[in-house]
Amino acid sequence: LNGVRLIKLHYYLEKELVDAGIYFKRRLVNDHNLIVSLPKYKFTFNSDFETGVLKIRNSVKFNQKFLNLNLDSALGDFISDYQYFSDDNSYLVIELLNVKVQRKYYFNSVLDMKKEIQKNKNYKYSFIIDSKLKVPFSSILLNGQTGSGKSYFLYNIIIQLLWSKSMVYIVDPKNSSLAQIGKLMNSKYSAIYPEDIYRVIRDFRKLMEFRKEEISSKLIEGLELNYFDFDYEAAYLIIDEFATIKGFLDLESKSVQKEVWADLNAIVTQGRSVGFFVCFSLQKTDSSILSLLIRDNLPLKIVMGNSDNTTYLTAFGSDFSLKGKNIQVGEGFYKGNGITEPKKMYAPELNFDIYNLCKKLIVTNGYE
Repeated sequence: LNGVRLIKLHYYLEKELVDAGIYFKRRLVNDHNLIVSLPKYKFTFNSDFETGVLKIRNSVKFNQKFLNLNLDSALGDFISDYQYFSDDNSYLVIELLNVKVQRKYYFNSVLDMKKEIQKNKNYKYSFIIDSKLKVPFSSILLNGQTGSGKSYFLYNIIIQLLWSKSMVYIVDPKNSSLAQIGKLMNSKYSAIYPEDIYRVIRDFRKLMEFRKEEISSKLIEGLELNYFDFDYEAAYLIIDEFATIKGFLDLESKSVQKEVWADLNAIVTQGRSVGFFVCFSLQKTDSSILSLLIRDNLPLKIVMGNSDNTTYLTAFGSDFSLKGKNIQVGEGFYKGNGITEPKKMYAPELNFDIYNLCKKLIVTNGYE
């Protein structure tokens, strides 16, 4: 940052702290003058000034105020991306993000996307979402209303999974755009109708149980090792519009319902270490659609677009507020994989023939 901008940053921060009542008032002995001082603070920026950290000294007096402190209006081109207390509670730590830096990927060709994926050295076991967000493979809860960009988010992860030669299974009970990709695959990897959906879920769990047996015999090499330590590929079950499947299940016998829920519970709670994951895509989530057992065991939760406040609260908890947040199509918030407070994310824009690329990758991987 140039000198003038840095001076302004300090000025507006100090003004905001005073306005928020975050200062000390003291009188010297035998002196009637009041001395006002601010808590110590320090800015640190990375070399390209895309991100930074602001640390403010904590005290008993300010601890409660810091819990709800929002300093975005004082940070110029930066916003608070994530804030927390240091391990010893001595500092409020605010991770800063430069809003003028383009985080969203615009892939105008297959080659553009391939180049960016290849920069991810761990592409066989993680997704790139935007220029600042890479997440390890895990089970996902994905919420978003129609037109939120949810489908493009799914296309993005499916393409990356196919490129990494992971196993991909697609369930789309509405027979919509995702189903068209599924139809390119052998029927054992995709499903539209209830009986086929239950079969795919059952077969996916059976494969998981088989891998568990394989890996268990190798754990003598290290009890904490995972599937990637043994060079296994990941397996993903992509379920679009799960609420529709819940509607199918409600019409089935108790035994069928019990079997399907048991399979899904097992995949979510036992699949991580052996590389078996499921992505539940829904317009909204509540306990009448997805059980608390499953929802609470999904490590990565994402809400996209202008979903209603209830959907955000269900995913992220009662402390989250949409107030003052501008969310466009293809944008949203995520929580999980070590991030305990929701952070902004930007799904890539794919400006190429998605269907033909998926077709080529499916043939290459032998799924046809």
